[in-house]
Amino acid sequence: MSLKIYNRVTIFVNYLRVNKLQLLGATVGKQVRTFGRFTAMNAKYLQIGDRVVIGSDVRISTNVPIHTSKLNIEQSRSEHVQEPIRIGNNVWNASSCVISTGVTIGDNSIIAAGAVVIDDVPGNSIAAGISAKEISKLRM
Repeated sequence: MSLKIYNRVTIFVNYLRVNKLQLLGATVGKQVRTFGRFTAMNAKYLQIGDRVVIGSDVRISTNVPIHTSKLNIEQSRSEHVQEPIRIGNNVWNASSCVISTGVTIGDNSIIAAGAVVIDDVPGNSIAAGISAKEISKLRM
């Protein structure tokens, strides 16, 4: 397949993925690029900024689930609740990290590979571990 045809197919597949997200209720910014397979659960809670997935200039590596709902174990019956996730600008979510319901990841942060984010991560920091904790401040 020539490079020209490959590029056209890639653009078309991206167009289909973005339109599917919008049909499912997601808010999608300008020039969003999608790569590989992904699943958006409860897409109506998903807001995607310009040029990337989630906030602006965010990178999400492979196998990164982003959960917008969780089991409410405080209720007498099993019930899922939804809470928005906020991922700031210029955030890198490394491979196989997990982003859980209701967290905020501040601007210019790095989530280490395999980390499980269940609490907010401050901006300009590196978070790692299970559950993820700030391990270092980034120099800006």
